[in-house]
Amino acid sequence: MVWAMKVEDGSYTGNIVLPDYEYRLSGLGDDASVHRGIYSFLGVANGGKLFFYGPQEGGYVLLILEKESSIRRHGFISVDEDELYYSSFSLSSTGIISALLASEYAVRLVWWRSSGLFAETAP
Repeated sequence: MVWAMKVEDGSYTGNIVLPDYEYRLSGLGDDASVHRGIYSFLGVANGGKLFFYGPQEGGYVLLILEKESSIRRHGFISVDEDELYYSSFSLSSTGIISALLASEYAVRLVWWRSSGLFAETAP
């Protein structure tokens, strides 16, 4: 759950319940079970858009919530398995997602425009 706070007086003005996401663990054969994950907070972009992400096989699943409406968008960032030795994500105020991705012998700095990653879905 995310609580919204009025900066001027410190009072809470409401909350948003975050959904969980489902993922499968590979390498467990046909009996791979579905697990539920909790999103990590990435940041807030212009217009009060809240960004969240979580690990998923083959990359990261993304969620964007618009604070003033019930619009939810879902997306996916594909990342090579060998670049998951270390990852660190950042969000700009304009919605640019950047990441530092490390493999065993190299480090890459990559970025994505969030407008191209999300498909709008119903609340």
